[in-house]
Amino acid sequence: MAKTVLKCCQGDAAYYILETYTSGGAGAGRKVRLSLCRTSQYGQRKDGRVSVNRTFASQTSALQEKERFEACDQMFLAKRARPYQRPEEIRGPTGRWEGEAFPMRSDNQTGESVSFHEGRKQ
Repeated sequence: MAKTVLKCCQGDAAYYILETYTSGGAGAGRKVRLSLCRTSQYGQRKDGRVSVNRTFASQTSALQEKERFEACDQMFLAKRARPYQRPEEIRGPTGRWEGEAFPMRSDNQTGESVSFHEGRKQ
């Protein structure tokens, strides 16, 4: 889960610096990744994200709101932004099996449908 480290708004646009953790290799521990995300139209449109380092985040947090927004804007425009993708577009369409933990099975002796986790009726 991402943690919001910094937020700055101006007009209908907003910038967020998010902190996420990724697992490293065996015995490597966790890695902290910072990303600068931009939204517009009061959060209705997600414009994308760029990776930033800890130095940028700490320097930006020391600035006033207007200077903070300008610094984030310059950083976002200086790098190539990764576009936002909705989770369902990443995963693809849902399969017919999703949402069915225990499918219905028919009982061979009586012909009735019995849920697998309920067991046979006696």
